[in-house]
Amino acid sequence: MLDQFAAMPSAAQEAFVLTNYKPGSYAGTIRDRLAALPAQERTGKYRDTIRRLLRLVERQEVRASTGKTDAQLATAQAAFMDAEALRVAARHRSPAVRDAVAAARRPPAP
Repeated sequence: MLDQFAAMPSAAQEAFVLTNYKPGSYAGTIRDRLAALPAQERTGKYRDTIRRLLRLVERQEVRASTGKTDAQLATAQAAFMDAEALRVAARHRSPAVRDAVAAARRPPAP
């Protein structure tokens, strides 16, 4: 399964996770297959493939638990990062950083 998953294009990998993982429970085909792998293969040969697989599972869980789309989550994360940058800049009283962050937040001129 993992060799086939690794060979799939990104969109097919996402479709695979949607088909083989039910949000809200770590159960089903994916869990069974990962549990059956020897520890050496989980940490060696398939390490990066498993990371990709679990990253997709995590994304599916976040969408399911928040009820938000990827675009909505990205917008919320961007707002958080902007606010955090401004907070850090204010704490350091760095006018150059504050100005750069404020300029980045302004919408582009038409």
